[in-house]
Amino acid sequence: MAALAIALPFSLAACAPAMPGSDAAPDGTTKVVVAPSSEMSAAWVQFAVAEDQGFFAENGIDVEVQWPGGSADVLQQLATGRVHVGAPTPEAVLAARSKGQDVQMIYNWSRSPVQWLAVTPESGIKSFADLRDKKVGVANLASGAKLLAEAAARDEGIEPSAINFIATGTGVAALDALQQKRVDALMLWDTEYTKMEQAGGKLRYIKPDSYSTLFSTTFVGQADWVSKNPKLVEAFGKAWAQATVWATKNPEGAVNLLWKHYPQTKTSDSPDLLTKQVQLFEGRNESALSGDPIARKTLGEYPADGVAKWADFALKAQITPNKVDSDRMYTNQFVQAFNDFDAKAVEDRAAAFK
Repeated sequence: MAALAIALPFSLAACAPAMPGSDAAPDGTTKVVVAPSSEMSAAWVQFAVAEDQGFFAENGIDVEVQWPGGSADVLQQLATGRVHVGAPTPEAVLAARSKGQDVQMIYNWSRSPVQWLAVTPESGIKSFADLRDKKVGVANLASGAKLLAEAAARDEGIEPSAINFIATGTGVAALDALQQKRVDALMLWDTEYTKMEQAGGKLRYIKPDSYSTLFSTTFVGQADWVSKNPKLVEAFGKAWAQATVWATKNPEGAVNLLWKHYPQTKTSDSPDLLTKQVQLFEGRNESALSGDPIARKTLGEYPADGVAKWADFALKAQITPNKVDSDRMYTNQFVQAFNDFDAKAVEDRAAAFK
């Protein structure tokens, strides 16, 4: 059963033996440990849907969810074997690969950008070029959004050392930091900004052209684990794809399942909470469904030119010191297996759910 787990500190995790991800439980399922790079929210309803509706179990896996922190933390946990599958952002993956970590992208989830700069409407900041000597709030200093902000600023002529990044967290704390002028801008992501707007926050967004065509949050695994466990990769990706189809058809049901399995996400008894959290899910899902991958049976597929563009952008923005071999950092070998199910049947199941 999917469960909230507290990750060990990195220093302890480094001493822990790697988990093989191949020992079957008595019920025939195999545990797969998955780490998102942000807290559980409506953006991740697929975890609850796949657990509750049996997609994980039907595909032979028992998923345990851990939250080690930001993208860099997720990648550290992958490197030590504490986690099998992570969901960092591509800039963090590229940075890790440039330092020798053999991590491989296996499922393209957010197919368009979800991270950008936010300021108050009256702010004088109009572009990343205006961030010199400014304070920019990020979820934490290991966040992939921080790397992306540094890259976008450098692309507009500002060295990251001229920006003061401050860990504001997310949600109300981050919005308050912006409104009280403890920071001049925020660098977070779509669902966090939606929550702020729902809470009455007034924001103006700055989305640079430099990464407007790049995909975002992606599922990854250590290349060695991926090569040794192809059936587990297929099982997780297929269950995620099925849960995506289910939640797209019945977003209200998906959010209710999120509350059931992750009760901490039901943050109030407000009658409009369901509507607000459905908005959060649909905002993120819009990115996941870019290009109509359900109808085309391409859920999880990476565009080869998109991966190459990421490698070029990372080099230009000095995320990586040298150009990373884009052909080695991803695989589409599992896409057919991810989409090997009857989407109409899944939609019918979702429609019948009460």
